[in-house]
Amino acid sequence: MPERTGSGPLARYAVAIALLPGAFAAIWAAAGSFQLAAVWVIGLSTGFAVQRSRFCFVGAFQDAYLFGLNRLASAVVALTALASVGFAVVQSVRGGVASADLMAALPPGNIFPVGLHTAVGGLLFGLGMALAGSCALTTLTRIGEGAAVGLFALGGLVLGGAAGRRLTAWWTAHVGAGAVVHLPTAVGWPLALVIQGTVLGAALYWLNRGRVGDSDLRIDESRGD
Repeated sequence: MPERTGSGPLARYAVAIALLPGAFAAIWAAAGSFQLAAVWVIGLSTGFAVQRSRFCFVGAFQDAYLFGLNRLASAVVALTALASVGFAVVQSVRGGVASADLMAALPPGNIFPVGLHTAVGGLLFGLGMALAGSCALTTLTRIGEGAAVGLFALGGLVLGGAAGRRLTAWWTAHVGAGAVVHLPTAVGWPLALVIQGTVLGAALYWLNRGRVGDSDLRIDESRGD
């Protein structure tokens, strides 16, 4: 009689989920910090979701450009839309642009000037992710899986962050004083959200145009991923 394996993973997931409240309570009691316990649970849950879904920002654009697979890219667009709603609610409730200093007036997201440096920085960051073969988030999950190559990417992230920290004063003096483009300041939060939603919706439609059923899934399986 063939061995039944379908319920194995589900049973393990159910046990893990059942153990989370106990682990949360234990960390809370040991550290005396509700925030630390909550961050641990959220981080663990996020890492699990990323690892099991193979979600990756590099993979999203790589699959769309090289293989014509748009499922991950569609997920990135949908995630951006969801995050946009959340940020709009949080920032509008917390006072939005009440201060003339936008960098200090918009927690938790700072608004910086847009210019040629934005394109150059994005190009360098994207090149680094392409060479590493993953984004920063997936790099951490790969290290957790035991992939030693992820340690090199992590080292690059640490060195880049340290260099950026040292150059903050210079960057702010030469670039940070430029013009700031902030759509909600110009048109208000509701209209800005409508505009962004329209753009992201159009992108989502474009990514999924002509897609029939699970054709992407069949192509993905043929790659042996």
